[in-house]
Amino acid sequence: MFPILNRRRRVIAFGWRLLEKGEPKYLNSPETSLFHKGEQLYALPSAVDTIRKKNQAILVEGYMDVIALHSAGFTNAVAPLGTALTENQIRLLWQGCDEPIICFDGDMAGRKASIRAMNRAIPILTPGKSLQFVFLPEPFDPDDMIRKKSPQAFQEALNNAKTLAYTLWNTLTDGRSLDTPERRAKLEKDATDIITKIQNEQVRAYYMKDLKKKLWQLEHRKHAQRSSLSFGEAQGISSPNADLLAGRMLLAYLIC
Repeated sequence: MFPILNRRRRVIAFGWRLLEKGEPKYLNSPETSLFHKGEQLYALPSAVDTIRKKNQAILVEGYMDVIALHSAGFTNAVAPLGTALTENQIRLLWQGCDEPIICFDGDMAGRKASIRAMNRAIPILTPGKSLQFVFLPEPFDPDDMIRKKSPQAFQEALNNAKTLAYTLWNTLTDGRSLDTPERRAKLEKDATDIITKIQNEQVRAYYMKDLKKKLWQLEHRKHAQRSSLSFGEAQGISSPNADLLAGRMLLAYLIC
Protein backbone atom coordinates (compact mmCIF):
# COMPACT_ATOMS: atom_id res chain seq x y z
CA MET A 1 0.00 0.00 0.00
CA PHE A 2 1.30 3.44 -0.96
CA PRO A 3 -0.13 6.68 0.41
CA ILE A 4 -0.78 9.32 -2.26
CA LEU A 5 -0.26 12.86 -1.01
CA ASN A 6 -1.43 16.18 -2.35
CA ARG A 7 0.71 19.32 -2.49
CA ARG A 8 -0.03 20.02 1.18
CA ARG A 9 1.42 16.58 1.95
CA ARG A 10 -1.95 15.29 3.09
CA VAL A 11 -3.06 11.75 2.25
CA ILE A 12 -5.88 11.88 -0.29
CA ALA A 13 -5.78 8.27 -1.57
CA PHE A 14 -3.85 5.01 -1.61
CA GLY A 15 -2.13 3.05 -4.34
CA TRP A 16 -1.93 -0.73 -4.31
CA ARG A 17 0.42 -3.05 -6.19
CA LEU A 18 0.01 -6.78 -6.65
CA LEU A 19 3.09 -8.61 -5.36
CA GLU A 20 2.46 -11.82 -7.28
CA LYS A 21 1.50 -12.44 -10.90
CA GLY A 22 -1.96 -11.34 -11.93
CA GLU A 23 -4.07 -8.48 -13.22
CA PRO A 24 -4.61 -5.68 -12.57
CA LYS A 25 -1.09 -4.96 -11.41
CA TYR A 26 -2.02 -1.60 -9.91
CA LEU A 27 -5.15 -0.33 -8.20
CA ASN A 28 -5.96 3.03 -6.67
CA SER A 29 -8.56 4.41 -4.31
CA PRO A 30 -11.83 5.37 -6.01
CA GLU A 31 -12.06 8.84 -7.52
CA THR A 32 -13.42 11.45 -5.10
CA SER A 33 -13.78 15.22 -4.97
CA LEU A 34 -10.24 15.28 -3.53
CA PHE A 35 -8.63 12.60 -5.68
CA HIS A 36 -8.44 12.46 -9.48
CA LYS A 37 -5.71 10.02 -10.47
CA GLY A 38 -5.15 11.69 -13.84
CA GLU A 39 -4.21 14.92 -12.08
CA GLN A 40 -1.80 13.55 -9.46
CA LEU A 41 1.76 12.22 -9.53
CA TYR A 42 3.12 9.82 -6.97
CA ALA A 43 5.80 11.41 -4.69
CA LEU A 44 5.48 14.86 -6.28
CA PRO A 45 5.36 16.64 -2.88
CA SER A 46 8.69 15.01 -1.97
CA ALA A 47 10.24 15.65 -5.38
CA VAL A 48 9.07 19.16 -6.25
CA ASP A 49 11.93 21.04 -4.57
CA THR A 50 14.60 18.97 -6.35
CA ILE A 51 12.71 19.21 -9.64
CA ARG A 52 12.71 23.00 -9.48
CA LYS A 53 16.29 23.22 -8.27
CA LYS A 54 17.65 20.96 -11.03
CA ASN A 55 15.04 21.91 -13.66
CA GLN A 56 14.67 18.17 -14.20
CA ALA A 57 12.00 15.61 -13.39
CA ILE A 58 12.30 11.86 -13.92
CA LEU A 59 9.00 10.14 -14.67
CA VAL A 60 9.05 6.36 -14.10
CA GLU A 61 6.31 3.76 -14.27
CA GLY A 62 5.73 2.52 -10.76
CA TYR A 63 5.79 3.26 -7.06
CA MET A 64 8.71 0.90 -6.39
CA ASP A 65 10.80 2.60 -9.09
CA VAL A 66 10.23 5.96 -7.40
CA ILE A 67 11.18 4.60 -3.98
CA ALA A 68 14.35 2.96 -5.35
CA LEU A 69 15.41 6.17 -7.12
CA HIS A 70 14.76 8.38 -4.08
CA SER A 71 16.76 5.94 -1.95
CA ALA A 72 19.65 6.26 -4.43
CA GLY A 73 19.59 10.05 -4.37
CA PHE A 74 17.36 10.73 -7.39
CA THR A 75 14.83 12.67 -5.37
CA ASN A 76 13.32 14.27 -8.48
CA ALA A 77 11.59 11.01 -9.50
CA VAL A 78 7.79 10.73 -9.72
CA ALA A 79 5.30 8.34 -11.31
CA PRO A 80 1.78 8.32 -12.71
CA LEU A 81 -0.64 6.35 -10.62
CA GLY A 82 -0.45 3.03 -12.43
CA THR A 83 -2.17 4.44 -15.51
CA ALA A 84 -1.19 6.00 -18.83
CA LEU A 85 0.30 9.48 -18.59
CA THR A 86 -2.31 12.23 -19.04
CA GLU A 87 -2.09 15.76 -20.43
CA ASN A 88 -2.82 17.16 -16.97
CA GLN A 89 0.10 15.20 -15.50
CA ILE A 90 2.41 16.50 -18.24
CA ARG A 91 1.35 20.07 -17.49
CA LEU A 92 1.91 19.36 -13.79
CA LEU A 93 5.48 18.32 -14.58
CA TRP A 94 6.00 21.43 -16.71
CA GLN A 95 5.21 23.59 -13.70
CA GLY A 96 8.46 22.39 -12.17
CA CYS A 97 10.77 21.95 -15.17
CA ASP A 98 10.95 22.50 -18.93
CA GLU A 99 11.70 19.01 -20.29
CA PRO A 100 10.78 16.13 -17.95
CA ILE A 101 12.57 12.85 -18.68
CA ILE A 102 10.34 9.86 -19.44
CA CYS A 103 12.14 6.73 -18.23
CA PHE A 104 9.80 3.77 -18.38
CA ASP A 105 10.72 0.08 -18.25
CA GLY A 106 13.05 -1.32 -20.89
CA ASP A 107 10.63 -4.04 -22.04
CA MET A 108 8.30 -3.72 -25.02
CA ALA A 109 5.40 -2.58 -22.82
CA GLY A 110 7.54 0.21 -21.39
CA ARG A 111 8.64 1.33 -24.84
CA LYS A 112 5.05 1.41 -26.04
CA ALA A 113 4.10 3.44 -22.96
CA SER A 114 6.86 5.94 -23.80
CA ILE A 115 5.50 6.32 -27.35
CA ARG A 116 2.01 6.87 -25.95
CA ALA A 117 3.40 9.56 -23.66
CA MET A 118 5.07 11.23 -26.64
CA ASN A 119 1.85 11.19 -28.64
CA ARG A 120 -0.04 12.58 -25.65
CA ALA A 121 2.44 15.47 -25.31
CA ILE A 122 2.70 16.44 -28.99
CA PRO A 123 -0.59 18.39 -29.25
CA ILE A 124 0.16 20.50 -26.15
CA LEU A 125 3.81 21.37 -26.82
CA THR A 126 4.61 25.04 -26.27
CA PRO A 127 7.80 27.10 -26.69
CA GLY A 128 10.37 25.78 -24.24
CA LYS A 129 8.16 22.96 -22.93
CA SER A 130 8.74 19.42 -24.19
CA LEU A 131 9.80 15.94 -23.04
CA GLN A 132 12.96 13.86 -23.14
CA PHE A 133 13.16 10.08 -23.33
CA VAL A 134 15.44 7.41 -21.89
CA PHE A 135 15.08 3.87 -23.22
CA LEU A 136 16.65 1.44 -20.77
CA PRO A 137 18.17 -1.84 -22.02
CA GLU A 138 15.70 -4.70 -22.00
CA PRO A 139 14.55 -6.06 -19.56
CA PHE A 140 15.77 -3.45 -17.03
CA ASP A 141 13.53 -1.03 -15.20
CA PRO A 142 14.86 1.89 -13.09
CA ASP A 143 14.76 -0.23 -9.93
CA ASP A 144 16.85 -2.91 -11.67
CA MET A 145 19.34 -0.32 -12.91
CA ILE A 146 19.94 0.86 -9.35
CA ARG A 147 20.12 -2.59 -7.71
CA LYS A 148 21.72 -4.75 -10.42
CA LYS A 149 24.00 -2.15 -11.97
CA SER A 150 24.58 1.09 -10.07
CA PRO A 151 23.26 4.62 -9.55
CA GLN A 152 26.07 5.78 -11.83
CA ALA A 153 24.78 3.54 -14.63
CA PHE A 154 21.33 5.07 -14.25
CA GLN A 155 22.82 8.58 -14.28
CA GLU A 156 24.65 7.76 -17.51
CA ALA A 157 21.36 6.68 -19.03
CA LEU A 158 19.82 10.02 -18.01
CA ASN A 159 22.78 11.87 -19.54
CA ASN A 160 21.94 10.23 -22.87
CA ALA A 161 18.27 11.24 -22.85
CA LYS A 162 16.88 12.01 -26.31
CA THR A 163 14.64 14.91 -27.27
CA LEU A 164 11.03 14.44 -28.28
CA ALA A 165 11.83 15.51 -31.85
CA TYR A 166 14.63 12.92 -32.09
CA THR A 167 12.39 10.22 -30.61
CA LEU A 168 9.55 11.04 -32.98
CA TRP A 169 11.78 10.79 -36.07
CA ASN A 170 13.34 7.51 -34.88
CA THR A 171 9.90 6.09 -34.15
CA LEU A 172 8.66 7.00 -37.62
CA THR A 173 11.70 5.59 -39.42
CA ASP A 174 12.53 2.55 -37.27
CA GLY A 175 12.38 -0.63 -39.35
CA ARG A 176 10.95 1.26 -42.29
CA SER A 177 12.15 0.77 -45.86
CA LEU A 178 12.67 4.16 -47.53
CA ASP A 179 14.23 3.06 -50.80
CA THR A 180 11.47 4.32 -53.11
CA PRO A 181 9.89 7.76 -53.66
CA GLU A 182 6.48 6.37 -52.70
CA ARG A 183 7.75 5.07 -49.36
CA ARG A 184 9.48 8.34 -48.56
CA ALA A 185 6.30 10.19 -49.51
CA LYS A 186 4.38 7.99 -47.06
CA LEU A 187 6.90 8.85 -44.35
CA GLU A 188 6.40 12.56 -45.05
CA LYS A 189 2.61 12.16 -44.88
CA ASP A 190 2.72 10.23 -41.60
CA ALA A 191 5.07 12.78 -40.03
CA THR A 192 2.99 15.71 -41.28
CA ASP A 193 -0.21 14.17 -39.89
CA ILE A 194 1.40 14.03 -36.44
CA ILE A 195 2.99 17.49 -36.57
CA THR A 196 -0.28 19.17 -37.59
CA LYS A 197 -1.70 18.05 -34.23
CA ILE A 198 0.58 20.55 -32.45
CA GLN A 199 -1.73 23.33 -31.33
CA ASN A 200 0.94 25.99 -30.84
CA GLU A 201 1.54 27.63 -34.22
CA GLN A 202 5.15 28.58 -33.53
CA VAL A 203 6.21 25.12 -32.33
CA ARG A 204 4.32 23.49 -35.21
CA ALA A 205 6.18 25.68 -37.73
CA TYR A 206 9.57 24.68 -36.30
CA TYR A 207 8.66 20.99 -36.40
CA MET A 208 7.65 21.32 -40.04
CA LYS A 209 10.94 23.08 -40.76
CA ASP A 210 12.85 20.31 -38.98
CA LEU A 211 10.91 17.67 -40.93
CA LYS A 212 11.78 19.27 -44.27
CA LYS A 213 15.46 19.36 -43.26
CA LYS A 214 15.45 15.66 -42.33
CA LEU A 215 13.64 14.69 -45.53
CA TRP A 216 16.15 16.72 -47.57
CA GLN A 217 19.03 14.95 -45.83
CA LEU A 218 17.37 11.58 -46.38
CA GLU A 219 16.76 12.24 -50.08
CA HIS A 220 20.28 13.49 -50.72
CA ARG A 221 21.79 10.63 -48.77
CA LYS A 222 19.90 8.21 -51.01
CA HIS A 223 21.02 10.14 -54.09
CA ALA A 224 24.66 10.13 -52.93
CA GLN A 225 24.50 6.39 -52.31
CA ARG A 226 23.08 5.75 -55.78
CA SER A 227 25.67 8.03 -57.41
CA SER A 228 28.58 6.45 -55.58
CA LEU A 229 27.32 2.96 -56.40
CA SER A 230 27.00 3.79 -60.11
CA PHE A 231 30.46 5.37 -60.16
CA GLY A 232 31.98 2.41 -58.36
CA GLU A 233 30.41 -0.05 -60.77
CA ALA A 234 31.58 1.94 -63.79
CA GLN A 235 35.15 2.33 -62.52
CA GLY A 236 35.48 -1.06 -60.85
CA ILE A 237 36.32 0.48 -57.47
CA SER A 238 34.75 0.25 -54.01
CA SER A 239 32.16 2.79 -52.83
CA PRO A 240 33.44 5.64 -50.61
CA ASN A 241 33.02 5.27 -46.90
CA ALA A 242 30.36 7.03 -44.79
CA ASP A 243 32.68 9.87 -43.73
CA LEU A 244 33.56 10.67 -47.33
CA LEU A 245 29.90 10.62 -48.32
CA ALA A 246 29.06 12.94 -45.43
CA GLY A 247 31.85 15.30 -46.52
CA ARG A 248 30.57 15.37 -50.09
CA MET A 249 27.03 16.04 -48.90
CA LEU A 250 28.25 18.93 -46.75
CA LEU A 251 30.28 20.39 -49.63
CA ALA A 252 27.30 20.09 -51.99
CA TYR A 253 25.07 21.76 -49.42
CA LEU A 254 27.52 24.69 -49.02
CA ILE A 255 27.79 25.12 -52.81
CA CYS A 256 23.99 25.13 -53.19
